Amino acid sequence: MADPTHNSDELIEVPASDILAKIKRGEPVEYDHVIINGDLEARNLNLPESLGKNYLGILVPKLVVASSIKIINSIINGYFDFRFCIFKDAFNIKNTEITGYVDFHTAEFHWYTNFEGTIFKSHSEFDYCKFCKTAQFADAQWLHWTAWFSSCHFCEDADFHKCRFIGGASFSRAQFIGDSDFWSRM
Repeated sequence: MADPTHNSDELIEVPASDILAKIKRGEPVEYDHVIINGDLEARNLNLPESLGKNYLGILVPKLVVASSIKIINSIINGYFDFRFCIFKDAFNIKNTEITGYVDFHTAEFHWYTNFEGTIFKSHSEFDYCKFCKTAQFADAQWLHWTAWFSSCHFCEDADFHKCRFIGGASFSRAQFIGDSDFWSRM
């Protein structure tokens, strides 16, 4: 977990199905100091769809996630698959350890996005994402695999200061419109 002052014995267990049910109902998802067991996958939630552009610029249906999502100081034991989604509200996964792969391929974040201090222990893919507001990744760590941010579009500020990319990072063809901060990369 990103916050070494807490160990997993102190965390309350929450099944991934509880989080997915809230997202399906459009309710806010708000958890602090929990361990989430199971996979978080949007594909089977029957969420409403909206047209959005894919990586080729072609309009395709994307799932619309209306819920604000805030999972902080926690552990997610499973994968996080929200590719081809549009996030309409704030997305905050801060100081959290994600053990499984993370896939946000071609996702659109329409509000503030925060992965500050998060530890990615497996493959993570943010290729072709669009971050419409500030994208915060400061102090995040990618421990084993390449962090993929190829062809991302950062419409406002992007903060990657003090990030740790053990397996490397790809930002090829990424566009930064606002300020971008990679200072003090470890």
